[in-house]
Amino acid sequence: MAGTVMSAASHNRMMELTPPTETIRTGHDWFDEAAMGLFVHWGIASVRGDTELSWGMIEDRPWDDRDAVSAEEYWGLAEEFDPHSYAPDRWARAAREAGMSYAVLTARHHDGFSMWPTEYGEFGVAENLDGRDLVGEFADACRRQGIQVGLYYSPRDWHHPDYPGSPGSYGELPDEVPPTPEGMAERESYHRYVTGQVEELLTRYRPDLLWFDGYWPVETSGDAELYDVVRAADSEIVVNDRGGASILGDYQTYECDFPERPPSEPWELCQIWTGGPGGTWGHVDGETYESHSWTVDLLARTVGWGGTLLLNVGPLSDGRLPEGARDRLRKLADWHAANEPSVRDVRPGPWPPQCDRPVTRSADGRVWYVHLLDRTSGRVTVRNVPEPRALTVLRDGTAVPFEYERSRPSGGGAVRVELPVDGVEALDVLAVTWDDPPRDDPDGLGRPR
Repeated sequence: MAGTVMSAASHNRMMELTPPTETIRTGHDWFDEAAMGLFVHWGIASVRGDTELSWGMIEDRPWDDRDAVSAEEYWGLAEEFDPHSYAPDRWARAAREAGMSYAVLTARHHDGFSMWPTEYGEFGVAENLDGRDLVGEFADACRRQGIQVGLYYSPRDWHHPDYPGSPGSYGELPDEVPPTPEGMAERESYHRYVTGQVEELLTRYRPDLLWFDGYWPVETSGDAELYDVVRAADSEIVVNDRGGASILGDYQTYECDFPERPPSEPWELCQIWTGGPGGTWGHVDGETYESHSWTVDLLARTVGWGGTLLLNVGPLSDGRLPEGARDRLRKLADWHAANEPSVRDVRPGPWPPQCDRPVTRSADGRVWYVHLLDRTSGRVTVRNVPEPRALTVLRDGTAVPFEYERSRPSGGGAVRVELPVDGVEALDVLAVTWDDPPRDDPDGLGRPR
């Protein structure tokens, strides 16, 4: 299939954006140490700019009061999809500079539009963009920019003729409709289609992470088999838990819903970055992105509980990131440049909490990083700890005055800082350093042993 030819001028601009390729890590260690990733929900819905990706054709969505477009009108947007400004190196570079270790692109969402020239199915770039490989360009860009490659894939495909039913009401989604005996042949055909696409993605692009979203149609044996397909193709790949057989995933996924307490297993929070009641995964006109302080607070809380934050952006139909996303990524890059040690390769904070601000700990436990919220007044207290050697602003090493009150009989005490303090700004990180690190509290009593 024919690909898109890049002009010399476009190639030269791309090379200006491309630093020397960095070494990409293999195995699961990179995910265990990651603090953040970039989620990219992009597809044909962005052409309209007023409807959600895939879900825009589903009626009675309980989280969104926008009117649904007809399925035929939605799928017709593929003829107008023209990503002429798509330059994924810009996305990947912005993600890396913001402190993100990986990026995840929607290779195929529920609407069935494949963003790579697949040999399976008949709806995607092969039929509408002369075979331009948007997934391949994304994967290459991530590797050039030194971040891990993640691909989102939906086992649902509302466009495929062998998928049961068709989009309609939210309460009657196709994957909830039991098949008739006559429909089982179509189910097996659909099974071959999904398996073929997954194998194709794995062998063609060698992603570091596969992000499933949805389940096989009922009464098929696909759940565990789908994971078997993935493991057979790449035993080191990281896979989330949303392919149906959740116990086979490498980590727990929380969607826009912070856990009630720190999970015991590796976990990731995938989060819509656009705010308000109309926040969506894909781009819609007039959207607003959450504030920088909201972002830093969510990042600190997630990493402080041992998780990874996957922040979502929805590009415009031409392939550009919205200005709101670019602005937040720039601000996050500035914050990360000053405070990287507080979120990169760190341990979670103590549990139960010993501070009223999010806390992370250095790998050796000798430094606790206290993340200030978007306010510079009030008391910050770290409880049940020995007296520290120093307390400084991580950004520039400025010493911060503190009080230490020893308590009895435990032998621990409290470190207190009264804000505002000269040299301390909103969203700063305070580094509390000990000669002998506080011990963990495995019995949950909130005090060091």
